[in-house]
Amino acid sequence: MHHKSWALGIICLGALTLAVGCSAGEKTASIVARADATLFEDVDGALADSGGPGIFAGSTNRAEVRRGLVAFDLPSDIPADAIVTAVTVTMTLSRASGPAADVALHRVTNAWDEGPSVEAGGGGGAGNVAVVGDPTWLHGSFDSVRWDSAGGDFVPEFSASVAVADPGAYVWDSTTQLVADVQAWIDDPASNYGWAIIGDEALRQSAKRFYSREFPDETKQPTLLITYTD
Repeated sequence: MHHKSWALGIICLGALTLAVGCSAGEKTASIVARADATLFEDVDGALADSGGPGIFAGSTNRAEVRRGLVAFDLPSDIPADAIVTAVTVTMTLSRASGPAADVALHRVTNAWDEGPSVEAGGGGGAGNVAVVGDPTWLHGSFDSVRWDSAGGDFVPEFSASVAVADPGAYVWDSTTQLVADVQAWIDDPASNYGWAIIGDEALRQSAKRFYSREFPDETKQPTLLITYTD
């Protein structure tokens, strides 16, 4: 797996507080995703797309489910005793089908790898033949490590949700649960498996495509913003 390092740390103190919207003593870290992928509903777990420029969530016009995965490495200079006060996630929608639909983030509960597969047609919607290391509908890592449940292992209750319609940037605003997720990862880094990106799976042709970390324009890649005190 190749990694992308965290992007930026900003210290908010004194006169800088109002300029960046932080309270005195708070700091922020902006982090670009280190891994992302799409899970394709498939009884054989034989399809994957980890290295393409898009992440899909929702249902196709054939009522086939697509689920995204995204994970972030937390900066090493966030101390182990830091207290997280706010968390936002930003992703940019590149293509949508059907009407507006809610897209939610659910904390992933088991490990997965970002494999090498790239969708053959370039659009990402159909996937490609899974190879060793790819996450699939049945595997956290093809084909040696399986999910406990087909479609990925994640908390049923969402951590944050936003209505997604036209292409553009979308922000999952800070919630109590998003804060709790990141706080848990700081307290126990080994539990940091990121979030599953879940769209409207009951509505046919609801799939949304977001830019992945492989998309060349870094401003459109998935980004996590953490505000914390230490």
